[in-house]
Amino acid sequence: MIIPYLELAISFLRVSLSAYGGGIAAISLIRHEVVVIRGWLSVEEFIRVVTLAEMTPGPLIVNTATFIGFRLAGVPGSLVATTAVLSPALLLLTALMLAARRLESRGQFRVRIQDAVKPAVLALMLMAIISFGRNAVTNLSTALIAALALAVLLVSRRKVHPVLVVIAGGIAGLFLL
Repeated sequence: MIIPYLELAISFLRVSLSAYGGGIAAISLIRHEVVVIRGWLSVEEFIRVVTLAEMTPGPLIVNTATFIGFRLAGVPGSLVATTAVLSPALLLLTALMLAARRLESRGQFRVRIQDAVKPAVLALMLMAIISFGRNAVTNLSTALIAALALAVLLVSRRKVHPVLVVIAGGIAGLFLL
């Protein structure tokens, strides 16, 4: 499958321009763009890409874009997708840094804007969780692994590293699935 680089760039620019709240919030946007609209990946392929992106160091949205770009068009595709997903954030950050100097005297205004955006970001995150969960929890065994992993993370409160929970989930999957 040959994906025109411009189409790949436009897709990840759209995701990046809409992805407020970080990688988790962006997952549902990426899935919609890559699976639903473009049909470049199946749901199963997308879940594998996100799992791999989550397991590697770096921001989730960047890793996901890089892996999808590579999957679709090799190294040039990964460069296009990564550049496209990073460019809007870098430009916006630069503009905000310049504007922040002017808004420092109006700190309350900035705080109110940030507080107003938080519920929308939460909604994006919940959508990603629901979308990913529908495809990740497919039977009683996967539901049990997910519930136990969540319980460990909630109870431990920073005592157990999330990577260890992922590894334990993988090992449990070897025996339960």
